[in-house]
Amino acid sequence: MKLVEVMVREFDTTRFGRLSLPEEAVIHFPVALYGLEDRHDFCLLEHDDLSGFYWLQSLDDPAVALIVADPFRYMPEYEVEIPDSHTELLKAKAPSDLTIYTTISMAPDHSQVSTNLLGPLAINHEERVGTQIIQHGSNYTCRHILATRQPTEKV
Repeated sequence: MKLVEVMVREFDTTRFGRLSLPEEAVIHFPVALYGLEDRHDFCLLEHDDLSGFYWLQSLDDPAVALIVADPFRYMPEYEVEIPDSHTELLKAKAPSDLTIYTTISMAPDHSQVSTNLLGPLAINHEERVGTQIIQHGSNYTCRHILATRQPTEKV
């Protein structure tokens, strides 16, 4: 019987403490996400079982973790154009090889939750590679409102 050694990567985070994960859970972004230069390796951590939200945690910077979600869960009519150059970068043979995520943000007063439909992330989980795809010429915005509520009052 041959034993297979599983490579484990350990790293510190400011939100989740010290984490260990198998090397195959690392997602490499060859081209850094906008505003996150020098951060190329990430992992996805499930926020909870029901919300559909994930944390895209940087392995290069313990303080960087973005909330992401599957935009089709909230907006089935959303469309993403993926240029051939991105398909090659993602090593995708078919659209089904890719999972699309959008980043989620909350207003400082917690009155709005929005998502960035203009710059979705595409990840090929099988190949462990991802990229951000700017939707040039689209009507989408980087702050598409998902939910609103009355601002929380400070006591």
